[in-house]
Amino acid sequence: MSIHDPSLQASSLPRVTFFDLSRELRDYCYDLALTTPTPVIAWSGIRPENSESLKAKSDFEKDLETASQFKTATSDVRNMTPNLLRCNSIVAHEAASIFYGKNKFVFAGDWTWETVATWFGNIGPKNRTFVTSIELWQHQPSHAWQTASGERVKIIEFDWEPLEPPFPRNRHLYRSPNSMSEGLVESINPAIETFFELLGNERVSKLLLTISLSRKFIPGVEMNPDGEQSHNGWFSMDLPNIVEKLRTIYTAGGVDVIWKGELLREPFLEKRENIEARWEILDMEEFDYTHTPRNVKFKRRTWHLMRFTMRIRELPELLLAEEPSPYSDWGYYTRYV
Repeated sequence: MSIHDPSLQASSLPRVTFFDLSRELRDYCYDLALTTPTPVIAWSGIRPENSESLKAKSDFEKDLETASQFKTATSDVRNMTPNLLRCNSIVAHEAASIFYGKNKFVFAGDWTWETVATWFGNIGPKNRTFVTSIELWQHQPSHAWQTASGERVKIIEFDWEPLEPPFPRNRHLYRSPNSMSEGLVESINPAIETFFELLGNERVSKLLLTISLSRKFIPGVEMNPDGEQSHNGWFSMDLPNIVEKLRTIYTAGGVDVIWKGELLREPFLEKRENIEARWEILDMEEFDYTHTPRNVKFKRRTWHLMRFTMRIRELPELLLAEEPSPYSDWGYYTRYV
């Protein structure tokens, strides 16, 4: 056999492995396999304790439909990721840095701050530093009834069972010693602080936390100033204030928080001065939404909307809890001590 035999020469070449590729090329491979322009659903659904809740099914139906579409669109990435993260330590580390660092992770439906903190804790300390984008689809916070003494008790509103139990007033919100007000208040899960502790201040790169509001809300601003709509649309500044307070305490500037939403254009523009008293508007975009009914007897309808992005303004040194809802006497409630 000739020493110039091509088959003999080929077999004598050193075997090229994945690790012979440059880190740049390996990252390119991970990027192709593990990233997606569609957000990755970190959690969606209705928690078991609310599985029979008509309120949960009503509130979260559209969110869960969208989340299901996202899951379908990202199925290849979600199926591939566990295999690479269970590979040898080098591949696992490199793949994790791409998967967690280049995807947006969404929480949809009946999530709580405990849900978010649990997921973030479970991915491990190193992977937490890679995460650059989390989005929370935020509905109206659960409510409790605050007595004149400041105690908070369970309340059923219009026969709706609350989706979360009553929590004490957050320790970062102070109640004026002269306040004897009682009424409907927002009940904020204390696990929110656990989540921000886990975010920490030692990050590979900055994390963007996006809180996407359901269509009719802007915290701290009443957008529907009449009757039942005002009660149902009440959303105080307690949650945004707590989020910003915890961000400054725990993250040393390594986390940005923005709030996004969509509202009818006219009410938004009418209330813009009130909005800007509490919020810095970063971006606005006008757009139209047209609904064409399947039944030809009904006319097509178009809504003129505003899409916006905001950031909370600087907090005062002493953070006061907001007073109970001004519509506390308007509704129908059953209270449990």
